[in-house]
Amino acid sequence: MSFRAEIAGRIDLFALHRQSPKTYPFLLQSVAGHPQSGRYDILFGFPERSIVLEKSIAGTSSADFFAELSTQFQTETAIEDTDLPFSGGWFLLIGYEAARLIEPGLRLRASPYRLPDAIAVRCPAAAIYDRQLQKTHLVSE
Repeated sequence: MSFRAEIAGRIDLFALHRQSPKTYPFLLQSVAGHPQSGRYDILFGFPERSIVLEKSIAGTSSADFFAELSTQFQTETAIEDTDLPFSGGWFLLIGYEAARLIEPGLRLRASPYRLPDAIAVRCPAAAIYDRQLQKTHLVSE
């Protein structure tokens, strides 16, 4: 059962993330002034399962991140058709280093950052601020 509500005005999504980072772990907040690419801020909520591609280490192999993501995605129900950029699904962070899974011949240096090379987290809910309409949307599957 999906849920969708609108609130006039803006909610401070960053404050909500800071207050409860385990419940609201990912915030995509645009500073672009472009009416399309900078239109929405999205705070993903209530994380469930995750798939992680750990940092690459020379000479080692890892599970196929993209194959696992595809398998998990196949078990999903149909995505609701909506005008919003998210209605429940997966948050993805894919670093450049994950290209080694697509092109194994690449010799890439390990990332200098502490983040995994890729992560996918199932998030069934989000708060979405629409800068154009000045509304905050709450959505859940």
